[in-house]
Amino acid sequence: MEKVNVFNRCMWLITTINAAGIITKERLDYLWSRSNLNSKGEKEYHERSFRRHRAHCAEMFGIEIQYNNSSRTYSISMESTRNNSEFQEWLLNSFSVQQLLEEVKHMSKRIVLEHIPSGHRFLTTILTAMSTSSRLEVSYQRFDRPEPHTFLLSPYCVKVFKQRWYVVGQSNIHDELRVYSLDRMLHINDTEEHFEMPQDFDTSLFFAPYYGVMCGTGTKSEFVRIKVEPLTAKYIRSLPLHHTQTEEEQTADYSVFNYYIAPTYDFIQELRTQGSTLEVLEPKWLREQFAEEAKKLVEMYRL
Repeated sequence: MEKVNVFNRCMWLITTINAAGIITKERLDYLWSRSNLNSKGEKEYHERSFRRHRAHCAEMFGIEIQYNNSSRTYSISMESTRNNSEFQEWLLNSFSVQQLLEEVKHMSKRIVLEHIPSGHRFLTTILTAMSTSSRLEVSYQRFDRPEPHTFLLSPYCVKVFKQRWYVVGQSNIHDELRVYSLDRMLHINDTEEHFEMPQDFDTSLFFAPYYGVMCGTGTKSEFVRIKVEPLTAKYIRSLPLHHTQTEEEQTADYSVFNYYIAPTYDFIQELRTQGSTLEVLEPKWLREQFAEEAKKLVEMYRL
């Protein structure tokens, strides 16, 4: 129970200070006095506890709460998050959501969260194997095959994408790295076999050419240009499809976006979701593919 309490306290400190940007101890005391986590009704965040929990934040999460002597304020140290900014940003966002849910438990029936069914059963086992560099015995059922197959997997990293968790790893039956969905795993067993994690493996670089998780398909990166209607353009601007996204042209009637990306099946599927509000301009082969699909739709509906 003590560990849970410390975790929750650290989570509260990190999210509260991060949300404020810069905060005084007096303001922190006031917010703590009104927090649902403050079950004892404390009027302030006691100094001894505050020092201890600041240290725990750094030890457990690598997030340092720094103090500015001149302004007598606290803030999250950007230096402590710079080396792993993407992960730290995800961590802070996750903590913020979790903390918010803790604060509004009385409204739980009015908050609808997105369910990730594959994240509960095997994720902990895989993360443990990653931390100990241990191989896993995996029984895997592909959607396009009638029977499952079993193999040894050296897990390198995990990623969540469109309500599914995936693990990237090296199996004993394939030479190249492959991506496996956790919701297609039937069983996982720990083994005592150790594997060497390549020192030069970079998760960000591995996924960089791709839209989602369809990696290692042999699809090469190329320039893709799309033309979209104004409303669709607003959605794409607010949530870019890829880190290479640039806006080439914007008019009252349309916008043109450019990408340098491996146009894998999942990226093409995402373009399809925009329907007639999106036109593929380049590459030529992809434009022709969309045109052919449009013809088939017309024939299907006999229009």
